[in-house]
Amino acid sequence: MLPVLVVAQQKDLTDTLEFRYGLPVSEDDTSDEVRSDEDPANQWLEVRHSEIPRKLRRILDRKDIYEGWDKGTVYYDKSIDQYLVRMQVGDATRTYGFAANGDQVSFTEERTFTGDSLD
Repeated sequence: MLPVLVVAQQKDLTDTLEFRYGLPVSEDDTSDEVRSDEDPANQWLEVRHSEIPRKLRRILDRKDIYEGWDKGTVYYDKSIDQYLVRMQVGDATRTYGFAANGDQVSFTEERTFTGDSLD
């Protein structure tokens, strides 16, 4: 019996791993890049006060902390089913985030300073 010589050819294995959003993807991956105009963060649309769910409107009307909300602007994001209420209070812009059921989920306050107020 003759010895059999097996020759294996080694492929050039270079690191071709690609990452999207911190996750590895390959050539057969079906994920697509998210274009900036389709970014979910850009889905806030201004809504009329009459389009706000009744339960959320009742909460806004009854709690003193939201006094003046009806003079502000309300936005809705269908993809996350949340509302933003932006209102001016003195030199600050307050933004309240709400779930459609009326639960408050976020709050931010931005103050506008003039040169006079930095004394």
